[in-house]
Amino acid sequence: MPDVLLDILKDNRAYLAYREARARLDRHFSSLNMLYVLEALASMGDVRKQSEYVKMWKERGTDPDAFASTEVYIYQSMCQSEALRDAIRRADNRIIEADMMATYYGKPSVAIRILRDIKDTDYKVKSYQSREFRDFIVDTVLTRARLYIGERVNLSSLKRYYELSDEVIRIYTLLFKFMAGEFDYKDIADGVLKRAFSKGSKMAILNLMRYKAFVEIDVFKLELLKHTFTSLGDMYSAILSEIYLDFLTDKEPMDPSRIPEDCGFLRTHYHLMRKYRFNEDYQPPKDMRGIADMWWYVNRRHNKRPYLSFAGKLRLYDGMKEIKFRSRKVIVALAFLKLLGRERLEKNLNLVFPNVKNPKKRLYQALAQLGRYRHVPTDVRITFRRGNFLRDENEPWAEFLKKCVREEKLYAV
Repeated sequence: MPDVLLDILKDNRAYLAYREARARLDRHFSSLNMLYVLEALASMGDVRKQSEYVKMWKERGTDPDAFASTEVYIYQSMCQSEALRDAIRRADNRIIEADMMATYYGKPSVAIRILRDIKDTDYKVKSYQSREFRDFIVDTVLTRARLYIGERVNLSSLKRYYELSDEVIRIYTLLFKFMAGEFDYKDIADGVLKRAFSKGSKMAILNLMRYKAFVEIDVFKLELLKHTFTSLGDMYSAILSEIYLDFLTDKEPMDPSRIPEDCGFLRTHYHLMRKYRFNEDYQPPKDMRGIADMWWYVNRRHNKRPYLSFAGKLRLYDGMKEIKFRSRKVIVALAFLKLLGRERLEKNLNLVFPNVKNPKKRLYQALAQLGRYRHVPTDVRITFRRGNFLRDENEPWAEFLKKCVREEKLYAV
């Protein structure tokens, strides 16, 4: 299969930076020039070439552990657990250790504990040029861990670090939407991908495209991404793409032995795939509730199953299609019915159908219009935990439901 994505990215800034860095390294073999090469390759996502250059440095360089931090991400991408553990030890960087806890071992709560321990201390990392940059990295890793665990996140509170902060906020906003049931992300996604393309940030592009392809049930794009990741030597991302494909297609699932035993992140995805494809009994760890949230939505979208969503705005979906009625109050009535029951719905008809002469008659009409949708499940638990329960609704009916859900803990029902 021709690598279309690599062709698209061929002449961007990251590729040009790599060519220039490689030329400098050829002229003068130094740790600084090697760093430039490795950083350019990291942006391009070329794990295989990164590994080759690290090997070259170990053979010819002065300090064999000078790029241990880079090795951590190389071995994570290659799913080489033993080498990863050794690299984490040699890197001696607790922030990177926390990142691996979240993204490889599937233990974001451990990552959060580590980062909280060092957040307000003078913990220094030699390669971080300032305390300001260190705090930015800590907040970035902490936010990603919270996204995985399914907690509320305040993206605007991320530490500011020049234009990097804006970029991270945009990317994490997109990830939040994928995991929290908000599918009105087109403008944000297009903007993020456009900026990433212009900078040649291939890893950002590929990872975002994979999530986007999954929630949009785009099998062709996932297949293309799987082959692209494989060609780059990024087996971690290739396996994750294949797990998504295993759910969206009828092919025989991958052999789970390909996933390292201690790679809790990928194993959670694998078991969630089997849970929703084969109806297997699996309860994801609390540490990975955020990932499980995304699977809940994708399962309903892929299998064309209806649900009532409170994610940001009140919407009724049937698979990927939003169901609309001539009057939006029909869906408001459904929200009251699902959260409060028929009796309390009838007691609050003035909120559901304001300024209507015969609200009870209007209710009967609404229930008749709803038909089978009266029995749909909701995402109230997910959206309340995520903090986006009716976030963008401010009419009296919405404020009343927010108060009821919050005070009566209806999200736990």
